[in-house]
Amino acid sequence: MSCGLGNEGLSVTKQSMLTNPIPLINSTNKEIAENIEKTVRKINNILSNNPDAETNTLEQEIDSLIYELYDLTYEEIQIVENS
Repeated sequence: MSCGLGNEGLSVTKQSMLTNPIPLINSTNKEIAENIEKTVRKINNILSNNPDAETNTLEQEIDSLIYELYDLTYEEIQIVENS
């Protein structure tokens, strides 16, 4: 994946997006996607009230939901977690 961190944040190329597709949301995975959105909103609400709040547990919940969304195997999750 070709990306870089510039002055404005993360920069991702078109080619990297084409080779690392984002799964389409459908009736099979809609609930997972909605749970990701709900958890992100929780984190945003918490941090808007307290920028120093601890959100690791919620972030780990998002990680697990994303692994499920991408249907990752245990081995694939280990690669992600250890990189």
